Amino acid sequence: MTHEEEDGLRFCTVPELAPEAAWVGRKEQNGHASVYEEPPHPALVMDDEWGPVRPLAGIPYLKQRKSPLERMFLDDIPETALTPRIVDYLNMLRNCTEAPDSFHLASLLTVWGSALGRCVWYHLGQPVYPSLYTVLMGETGVTRKSTAMRMAINLMDAAGQRATRITNISSAECFAEDLATAEMTEEERSAFLTEKVQPPVPLHRRLMLHQDEMATLLMKARRESSGSVIQDITSVYDGPGVIEHRTRKGKIVGLRPTFSILGGSTDEWLQKYSSTSDVIGGFSNRFLYFDGEPKPGIPRPRKPDSVAWAFQTSWMNALTRFYITHPQEFCLSPEAEARWDEFYLDLCHAGQEEVKVRAALIRRIHTNAIKIALIYSTMNEEASISLASLNAGIDLVRYSARCMVRVLEDVGESEAERLEKHILRLVAKRGPETPR
Repeated sequence: MTHEEEDGLRFCTVPELAPEAAWVGRKEQNGHASVYEEPPHPALVMDDEWGPVRPLAGIPYLKQRKSPLERMFLDDIPETALTPRIVDYLNMLRNCTEAPDSFHLASLLTVWGSALGRCVWYHLGQPVYPSLYTVLMGETGVTRKSTAMRMAINLMDAAGQRATRITNISSAECFAEDLATAEMTEEERSAFLTEKVQPPVPLHRRLMLHQDEMATLLMKARRESSGSVIQDITSVYDGPGVIEHRTRKGKIVGLRPTFSILGGSTDEWLQKYSSTSDVIGGFSNRFLYFDGEPKPGIPRPRKPDSVAWAFQTSWMNALTRFYITHPQEFCLSPEAEARWDEFYLDLCHAGQEEVKVRAALIRRIHTNAIKIALIYSTMNEEASISLASLNAGIDLVRYSARCMVRVLEDVGESEAERLEKHILRLVAKRGPETPR
């Protein structure tokens, strides 16, 4: 397909069709959509920049131009993310659950990053640690989100290297206490909370929230009695050296905290309980979002193979112990530096071309790319972040960005507006009605 533009018109020619199969359309002011005159040939036409042309009921032809951001999206889990150790993990669980591989992958990366804590980092203006905020998106009871999360958590527990785990955040004060006392013994926690006795400062205090339904967290956080939960979760994402929370009895001081989130939700619930301020304020864009189709039904799920399970736990235990005793700042390999520069500049360009909400949603995917690359580098036992590890991080955030934009770009709109857009998307996807 070839394109030419002249006087605001876009000419499209399809060489495979008859020479007369060319048509012309006038672009709208925003540069994203164009309504074309009906071409003489009824074929569906597809190209990388403009996507498909489908006849719609009441509209001659609607052709949606892909934005720079949409051209970055990936629809499937990228091959770059399927390293040998990841594949071994996925194969181990193949007959154990119907959860999509994307859920298993996201869960494993999150618990692994949580276990690493502040042991590894990359300097991106400030230290970036591999702790992730992850949400698995899928239908309740069908996609097995909770099963995928529990599998990864159980594996890390068996490896003997895990962060302190909580299952809810009831208030900002309780969250500050949990951050400050993570990995303390009961005696140390009691002395800290009652007498403000600070035990010897460790390398880090690792805390992970395991939340089966993220909408529950959002609902609780919106209560006036919960305080500044959303703001506190937002601020601790970067792994500050110190967190402080003032109470009526004084203040809670936590040293070297790292915080991770592994949760699940449905599209509808997350849309309902998210707000425009969550997006613009930087809360929603700190998360990675993974969707996926469940596997075919497994009537009698099996337990993971004991030999494969033992192998997985042994290498996780060995690597986490190594990095705990040998903390390391990672840098990019020369090949990875060139790829990073290219990706970052493409992302900046994509953000400039997008509307406000979309631009805000993608504002931190480069940070998550580095976090994931750090996790892959430790799994692969690399001295620096290789091109392969960086590509895994970049491609996974491209996959996540598609899901994030799909679910959250309409946040703040009324139910009627969302329903209208949903109907238009279905019509565009299915094409015109045909006589039976």
